[in-house]
Amino acid sequence: MDINSRINWMPGMEVTAETFLGMAENWNYKYRLSLRAALGNNRMGLLPESVFNCNGIFVKNRFEVDHLQCLALLASGRIVSADEDVQVTIPMLFGERYYLTVGFGEELTEYEMDGVPYVRPHYVYGISTMEDIEANDLFPLLRFKVTDGVFSMDTEFIPPCLLLSADLRFLDYIERYVDKLFILASHKSLADGEGKRTLLRYVFRLKGYNLQNSMQDFVLLTQEIAQAIDYYIVTPNREQPTDVPLPSYTDIQIWLQWLDDYLAGAAVILDGVVLEDNTIDYEALLAQAKAELYSQLHPELIAKLLADMKEELRAEMQQQTESLTNYINNNLKAAIMEQLGSEMDNRMTQLSVSLNQKFDQLGKDLSESLYEKLYFNMFDHLFNALYVPEPEEKEYIPLI
Repeated sequence: MDINSRINWMPGMEVTAETFLGMAENWNYKYRLSLRAALGNNRMGLLPESVFNCNGIFVKNRFEVDHLQCLALLASGRIVSADEDVQVTIPMLFGERYYLTVGFGEELTEYEMDGVPYVRPHYVYGISTMEDIEANDLFPLLRFKVTDGVFSMDTEFIPPCLLLSADLRFLDYIERYVDKLFILASHKSLADGEGKRTLLRYVFRLKGYNLQNSMQDFVLLTQEIAQAIDYYIVTPNREQPTDVPLPSYTDIQIWLQWLDDYLAGAAVILDGVVLEDNTIDYEALLAQAKAELYSQLHPELIAKLLADMKEELRAEMQQQTESLTNYINNNLKAAIMEQLGSEMDNRMTQLSVSLNQKFDQLGKDLSESLYEKLYFNMFDHLFNALYVPEPEEKEYIPLI
């Protein structure tokens, strides 16, 4: 490049409408990227503090909304800022649930603000199913229901939102969930334990929710509650398991109503449950353990006890024998000998006295017996030898 060559500044100074459109598109792209980074992927819903107005009527085969107001984030990160009247032709429908949706078209729409002209994408409105909304970059505004071929608005519909403050009906659902969870947690047929503590913890968490919480956090919490109810109440008490559906952010009211009915059904299930008495009878358990232990260890225990008792008895008998022998040899023998000697002395003394008395009496009796016998015999012999009897006189017999 020749630095001395002349530079034509005119092409660089040209500013056209395409320049501003390109800048706006670049800013919009960067804004979408920053919004995606802040909120996470696939988040969609009404922006906080925005005005949402979508009241319509049926006019023949059309649905007309007078002054639609909607400021919402789409799943792609683009923002719908609609402030206009809407007319949608109702096609031939065969399903049960449809939605009034808004999306971006290919064309641009010019508008002015404070006298300054602007352009924005053209919004396209239509009647779509939930599958169409999830497959395309659409935002649901209203929900229609078809009953017996009659097409009508469903006033229970809650449009997607980023914060719960977009609709006061979230407070009503929170209060209903708190009441029903507390009934389940305090039900007499729900056993004490992890299930009761889990439900009470969810009651505590729900009481802390308000309209400033994000809808995504609230939906995740309700999913946890549904899984807990299924795990602790429904599955243990029903033969057929219940499939817990996945919530759709496109129509969150379907999920909220399903969960409300699910909590009510769980209470009905608990009403028919008879809680088993799981109180542990420690005395019976101890007796059973003793019986089982005794039956298992009885032979070995008896053999071991007998062997131990024999050994202890043998040792005890040997010890007692030694003690008795030592006592006899050291103490009892001397005492017995002393006692025996003393007793023998006493007996000998008594025997000697008795013998002396016996001898004295015997001598006296013998002396008397000999005296009597010798004296009388001698007297008889001497009398017979010396006595001469006188002749007897003849008896005088008188003679008459």
